Amino acid sequence: NGTFTFPALTADPYWLDVFTVPSGYYVKAATLGASDALSVPIQAASGARLEVVLGSDSSSVSGQVNDRENQPIADATVVLAANPPRSARTDQDGKFTLSGISPGDYRVAAFTGLQDGLAEDPNFIQAHFGKATELTLSPGASISTNLTAQPVD
Repeated sequence: NGTFTFPALTADPYWLDVFTVPSGYYVKAATLGASDALSVPIQAASGARLEVVLGSDSSSVSGQVNDRENQPIADATVVLAANPPRSARTDQDGKFTLSGISPGDYRVAAFTGLQDGLAEDPNFIQAHFGKATELTLSPGASISTNLTAQPVD
């Protein structure tokens, strides 16, 4: 039925990170009592119930990444500014897909020369997403977009 327990947790603060969610699903909500377990650290308390709700109406973004001359770019990094950020690499034809995304408003951009881990850096996203493509993903939406890659110095 999807239930599980964490035995013998200490009273320390914990950040909840849910990963390896089944294909087509996303974390819709997580609460510990009245606290939003996705946005603040949570603390274990005797008898406290952590509830994680998965949504099955996930959205996806796919598309094509080209250079300024409109030629496809292989191995570019596409970054979706989300919490946490999501990224994908383009294939040999410049195509990409990001799936399992919760409905909402996002910005997406493509980069060449992006170092590993930089796509998850909030400072990088803040500095490079001023001209990103804005997307609104409704429940179950599948959006296609074309992006021009930005080189990263």
